[in-house]
Amino acid sequence: MVDWKGFIPPQYIVRASRFKRVVLDPPSFEPGSWIGAGRIFYDHIFREYLMTVRPRKPAPARGVEVRIYSSKNGEDFYLKTALTKEDISRDMKTEVLSIEGVQIIRDPLTDLLYLYVSVDYKQAWETILYVSDDPAGPWEYRGFVLKTDEPHDAKEARDVAVDIIDGAYFMFYKAQREVKNVKSRSSYKSRRYSLEKTRHTHYRR
Repeated sequence: MVDWKGFIPPQYIVRASRFKRVVLDPPSFEPGSWIGAGRIFYDHIFREYLMTVRPRKPAPARGVEVRIYSSKNGEDFYLKTALTKEDISRDMKTEVLSIEGVQIIRDPLTDLLYLYVSVDYKQAWETILYVSDDPAGPWEYRGFVLKTDEPHDAKEARDVAVDIIDGAYFMFYKAQREVKNVKSRSSYKSRRYSLEKTRHTHYRR
């Protein structure tokens, strides 16, 4: 890149990327079955890649569990543990109908792993938190971190993307109002458990 100044664009970083292989298969190859909606990162403590995913089966089963996989090379993944809908229902003391976006991150202050899980539990789509010091568990349920408590996310507050910048947690998530087909992408700024909604933008489908 001749005479380039400023940040390197992502297109330059990934310009030589090539498809290599599928690392995980869905529960089945029927319509409505897939696996994904997760995150992967390199864990410096266990010196391995950790990946969270949500396997989905055709309705009425839908999102059936959260799985945590590990890999030494970023290609061959092995199942560490799983949290099923039934496990989460027991922790929440209510029936969970489906699971969607799941994210995992290690807290730099405590070295604990934070596992964010989007759940459909009749009332709404909201996001809960589990905490552990080991990806294999046990995982401790900590309750809700993202609820449908404002007009722009009165129906859905789920499928988060979370990271840490300058010691603060930043969370972007999918929100839905009560009005049909009106969605918004919102952000949270957080000092660990204390969340503050900072802004949101709307779009129509």
